[in-house]
Amino acid sequence: MAILSTGPIENRPVGGVRPTQQVTVKIDNNDSTNSSSVLLQGYHLNGTRTLYVLELFIVAPNQVVTKDYFANFDAIEFVFTTSGPAEGSTEISVWGKSGSGQLIAAHRLVLDELSVSVGPGVQTVTSGPIFRDADTSFIQVSALNVSNAPQTVTVSILNWQNLCPPEEFPKFGFLCGEIVNEPEIGNGNGDGVTIQNGVIFFPPVGFIPVLTPFTFTIPAGQLFSVQAYPPDPVIPPNPIYEVQVTHPTDPVHPPDPILPPDPIRVNTWGIDGFGFIQEGNTVLHHQFTRFLPIDPI
Repeated sequence: MAILSTGPIENRPVGGVRPTQQVTVKIDNNDSTNSSSVLLQGYHLNGTRTLYVLELFIVAPNQVVTKDYFANFDAIEFVFTTSGPAEGSTEISVWGKSGSGQLIAAHRLVLDELSVSVGPGVQTVTSGPIFRDADTSFIQVSALNVSNAPQTVTVSILNWQNLCPPEEFPKFGFLCGEIVNEPEIGNGNGDGVTIQNGVIFFPPVGFIPVLTPFTFTIPAGQLFSVQAYPPDPVIPPNPIYEVQVTHPTDPVHPPDPILPPDPIRVNTWGIDGFGFIQEGNTVLHHQFTRFLPIDPI
């Protein structure tokens, strides 16, 4: 596994306009028989280092992947984690472009200009397909940071119910019980968790649901939970959903002789409106499997 980084790229406005408005990334696997895996992470550095791009690519033999990303920030950084049989044959370049598509020479980085970064590996784990219980009102994914440093996770809760490809369920995130979603303008009136007619769990009101994979940096020793409320009833023949979590893999030190070494512990449950866990919709940390056999570990 190799970790490559552009390093921080300065992009402050010149004459009121930032030079780079868009970044184009090209990934080239010149191996004729083997595939490679590239995890792409993009950060904007406007005062804090904030993850805003997270994609995993499986690059087939002789395949070239081209992706464009918004980059109108004061500073940016892209990090690439490569692995797989064709890791050594996979080349990456990054190109800054103006709003009109012109190349910005100062923001062009080819393979030998990317720096080798030593940092935590990441992996994506999956619950596999879960048949949703008819009484599951919402799906909860909880990620506990047991390390002494902040850890970034990305949570996907995918609706496979008679769909290919799947869609992301609307999601709400909570850090130690406090909602972290953006409030709706003029309607930030609380999280809506009330007791009414014996039912205690409702979707949060006054907040904007996340409709993409939910990326969040968990402070050391804290708990982050994501809740998804399926908008559709259980519909035959395949009321299936899946939970995927991308998280760091650097082991916790000192190691615990019993607990797994991961810095993030992940569980997921299906829960009804009264708070009862639906046993068949429970997946515990050790039951998640790596999403791909060539994920970095």
